[in-house]
Amino acid sequence: MAGRSSLARFALHGLLATFSSPLKIRLCFRLDDPHACSDHSLETAIFALFAKYDVPLCAAVIPFYRIAGSESLVGACRDNMPHVAEGLRAGRIELAQHGCLHLRATTSGEQRSEFAGVDEAMQTKRTIEGRRQLEAGFSTVVNGFVPPWNSYDETTTRVLGKARFRFISAGIKAPKYPRNAKPISGPIAVPLTCNLKSLESAIEQALRFRRASPAVVCVLHPDEFEEFRDPPALGEQLPFMNLQGLERKLAWFRSIPEVSTCSIGDLAEEALAGGSLMHVTDAWWYCRVPQRFRQRLPHSILFRSGPSSLLPGVIGLSDPSSDATPRRA
Repeated sequence: MAGRSSLARFALHGLLATFSSPLKIRLCFRLDDPHACSDHSLETAIFALFAKYDVPLCAAVIPFYRIAGSESLVGACRDNMPHVAEGLRAGRIELAQHGCLHLRATTSGEQRSEFAGVDEAMQTKRTIEGRRQLEAGFSTVVNGFVPPWNSYDETTTRVLGKARFRFISAGIKAPKYPRNAKPISGPIAVPLTCNLKSLESAIEQALRFRRASPAVVCVLHPDEFEEFRDPPALGEQLPFMNLQGLERKLAWFRSIPEVSTCSIGDLAEEALAGGSLMHVTDAWWYCRVPQRFRQRLPHSILFRSGPSSLLPGVIGLSDPSSDATPRRA
């Protein structure tokens, strides 16, 4: 009976949310994998479309690229990536550090990683050297970190905290720590929630839960586009997007008055200033929801309302023991 009672409360608050005043949905975009020798023509075209629709874009740039068949490294800078330098100058993009070399260092099961499982000294070396290259190469400050393959561990968080990074953007499944563990000082986690293929469904989900002031973080990669210069290798995923399709998506959500765009850095600063940023799986009550109902929960969005706030259609109770501070990686 207790389960039915909880579900009844979920339904009641979902009904109340239907008649509530809508709040703005925050939408952020992250472009992964640009580097000194990447497809700059396609990246420039992508930058131009985001500029056309006045949508901020986080460019997660790989600091160093290793030339195939050699040990020579090419560092990302304004000379070999003028489109990134111009985007920064015009204020249209923000720069984040995408690892160091984007080379696999460890493999845990099927999970590839450049950082997870690597000792602290090496993680520190890669982080500092990569950041130094980007900041010197583009004469800017880098406050965001995007680990390759969205994979990192507790050591990564500690290293980034010491280096005073402001945010880390990876996947939903952040490293989990015991409840009695000493809190780790580190950057705020702003995980991706969808890609271009699932963007529409994520925004539609956010519209249904807009009273919780949701955020959507969409990631895109150049090799997802038909215009990408290199054809997919055997066994690799075929492109599912093109520039025309991207423009349609940008025009579509720009026509929705409830949706506003911002940079990932801005979303992180809102949370660091005393707001909140959490995924439904972080909520204290998530483990109490029967498994058969979890798939109906909003997994494609982040909540900015805090763990003790009303989540329309999901929960109407607050946990008195919950911590209202932002979730940290």
